[in-house]
Amino acid sequence: MTRKISIFLTSLILIVLISASCSKTTPPSNEKQFKGWVVGQAESGYGTILSTSNDGLTWSRQGSQSQASGVDLYDIRGLDENNVWAVGGIYKGYGLILNSSDGGLNWNRQGSSSQIPNVRLYAVHAIDNLNIWVAGENSILLNSKDGGMTWTLISMAAIPLTHFSAITSFGTNSLWVVGAAPDTATADTTGLIIYSSDGGTTWSRQGIGYTFCRKFFDVSAGDDSIVYISGSNSVYKTMKGGTIWQKILNVNNREMNGICAVDVENIWSVGDGDAIFHSSNGGVSWDTIRPSLTGYRLMGVTVAEVNRIWIVGTPSSGTGKGTILYSRNAGDTWFIESFPVEAGFRRISFAAARR
Repeated sequence: MTRKISIFLTSLILIVLISASCSKTTPPSNEKQFKGWVVGQAESGYGTILSTSNDGLTWSRQGSQSQASGVDLYDIRGLDENNVWAVGGIYKGYGLILNSSDGGLNWNRQGSSSQIPNVRLYAVHAIDNLNIWVAGENSILLNSKDGGMTWTLISMAAIPLTHFSAITSFGTNSLWVVGAAPDTATADTTGLIIYSSDGGTTWSRQGIGYTFCRKFFDVSAGDDSIVYISGSNSVYKTMKGGTIWQKILNVNNREMNGICAVDVENIWSVGDGDAIFHSSNGGVSWDTIRPSLTGYRLMGVTVAEVNRIWIVGTPSSGTGKGTILYSRNAGDTWFIESFPVEAGFRRISFAAARR
């Protein structure tokens, strides 16, 4: 009888231990803890930046310098754990560019009304600590070579008036900027791509003659030849550095707002209607990911170390609390993270992560 009780107790302990490991919602203490940031706009109308230093288990709102009354924040890039850039709408007469050199504890506005136009700024991309690119409405493309002290406006006279929405690069020379431009043939808009092969010294339009979707929202480069773009109802790919493009995903009635190429084969894209798609073969086929989530426009996605994926969104209704999703096992299971403010989120960036 004693032996039976001992076996029973041993089995029970094993079951408890196995169950605990399967239901664990926090990473082991010896796992790397990634630092990240999200941006959006709170219900109060203030542009909002949240930060985490433990994979998103806890989030805190950044200081008052990062909050601009009535100004949405549209994009954020964490170059490393200390250097972070964010951009947003018009504040005190010109587009808002924010920078932190201490991981988000303090934020400083960059540029001045004499350097930054009176437009909303939708995209920021930091190549290194000094070389920063910002893009926005009315074909505005800005570059700083000195870490934000001074800014140069890049002439875009040769392309239609475009609302740029995203920037990416591979290395220091290959850059792509995407957005939406007027389409005179349809009296609507069409996706537009500009490209530089020399680090931004010269720019040219790509995809002339192609029938693209109405708008491009995000772009991500797997290398200097293979690039992915998400847009209205679709995802596009080039394997020739932009000389040839093909549609690799068609999703009816859903804007595909965000994309992240972990490498040339492994791609994540998110969009309206809780849409999450993943491809492990360069877009030849796609898996539809379905976490327990309804009622959101998913806006941004980033990936670290292949297995860790973060996604952010805003309510489809346009009001209420947004969402932050996280997977630690390449999308097999998902956690919906809690955060301290009623806000909808547009973009997410983690130090050392793709995008």
